[in-house]
Amino acid sequence: IVDLSEMKQIISIDGKNRMVVVEPGVTYSQLQLELAKEGLRLSMPLLPRCNKSVVASLIEREPTLIPKYRWLSADPLRCLEIVWGNGDRMMTGEVENFPSIEAARGKYLALLNPRGPAQLDYYRLVQAAQGTMGIVTWTVLRCEKLPKVQKLFLVPAKRLDELLDFAYRLLRFRFGDEFLFLNSSNLASILGEGADGIKALRDELPLWVLILSVSGRDMLPEEKLEFLEKDITDIAQQFGLRLMSSVPGASSGQVLEAILSPSKEPYWKLGYKGGCQDIFFLTTLNRTPEFVRT
Repeated sequence: IVDLSEMKQIISIDGKNRMVVVEPGVTYSQLQLELAKEGLRLSMPLLPRCNKSVVASLIEREPTLIPKYRWLSADPLRCLEIVWGNGDRMMTGEVENFPSIEAARGKYLALLNPRGPAQLDYYRLVQAAQGTMGIVTWTVLRCEKLPKVQKLFLVPAKRLDELLDFAYRLLRFRFGDEFLFLNSSNLASILGEGADGIKALRDELPLWVLILSVSGRDMLPEEKLEFLEKDITDIAQQFGLRLMSSVPGASSGQVLEAILSPSKEPYWKLGYKGGCQDIFFLTTLNRTPEFVRT
């Protein structure tokens, strides 16, 4: 076992190109605080543990909450430094032709391209390998601008499949930032406290909720938020759905505050029964009802 938790340096933050270089011990709690000082943020998974490694989370392809920024399985990863099992050291992407990342940054490279050396995607060898192929000692990540204004909507439904066509339409137009589905049990586990509180809240919440946030950033943020809300409301009506600022048991403000932060202790998945078992797999959105039992 190799413990990299003490490698927790944020090597650099490039506000102009929205890039940050971090070591594997850097946590989401640590990184988001420093990025906010530069007007940036990194899309997170759903309430990661407060001591969760950013690098480990992204290398293992843990899904983040803003799907429109996940064009590739690598996103938001860019260049990496890898120490292979035989001790050889490699830097991938745009850094490959330089002796160090400092030398590459000295040439004012944005470090955006993750591919290379040559035409190979070496980062794929360490993705989802749980450290068996090599150890990543730093990585370059692509960040996003902090919203100037942000609003979250809740779209309730009795069944998951009632929300899918609406979700596909929004994804087609790349509407929304945070975009996820939660059933009543998971949402109650996030918002509730203690087993009894979670159980009571679960019985009060809708069976399914689509959580959708819209944001305005540097240019005309209020105007952008206004037209996004209007367009999404019109689309929701076409599918017989409503955008709501609150549902029984939860308000949009509560949910937004929760999903934009790492999990409190105890970890949110442990609040109801004290333990959990994650089964991670990939599928298409239209097939998700096949894997749901409520």
